[in-house]
Amino acid sequence: MSEAYWKPLAEISDIAAGGGASCLGKADPLLAAVAEIIADVLPTASASTLRAGASEAAAALAAVKRLGPVDDGSPDFVAGRLSAIIDILGFAAMSTLDDDNAQKAMQPPYSGILKALSGGARHCADLASSMGKGRDDMLRLLDDMRAMQVVTDHRRGVETFFELTPAGSLLAKELGV
Repeated sequence: MSEAYWKPLAEISDIAAGGGASCLGKADPLLAAVAEIIADVLPTASASTLRAGASEAAAALAAVKRLGPVDDGSPDFVAGRLSAIIDILGFAAMSTLDDDNAQKAMQPPYSGILKALSGGARHCADLASSMGKGRDDMLRLLDDMRAMQVVTDHRRGVETFFELTPAGSLLAKELGV
């Protein structure tokens, strides 16, 4: 299904490969369509859908770059717009919580940490004590959660505090916190 979203990008690749620079004027409405698709899909798309779009845009960009410069329908112009699409989709894919990570974070012991952090930033030792875990075990769990993109940390002086990312906060709300 995600490939259907990015069909206009595949069409741009085909235009560049088959028709050359003189046919790139046909890419303009396709780029406009991609902008509309991004606006519609971005708020709810999965990371894999966004990565697929970025990959398709990169393939289209590579095809366009093989052509020489012409005018505002030129490869440079189209390439600039495709580069912006790659940046948007790439950033969105990087900052979108993966479904597997969301499911994992909702399971014990991670779900308990989500609940504990829903009240605000906490020090590792406080979390470990409240959850009956050792400090090293808690640090390992927090490292896992940081890799899942549901927890972040920050320093205040020499102390490190952990708190939920926006995605972590949403998951905590799903847990009924």
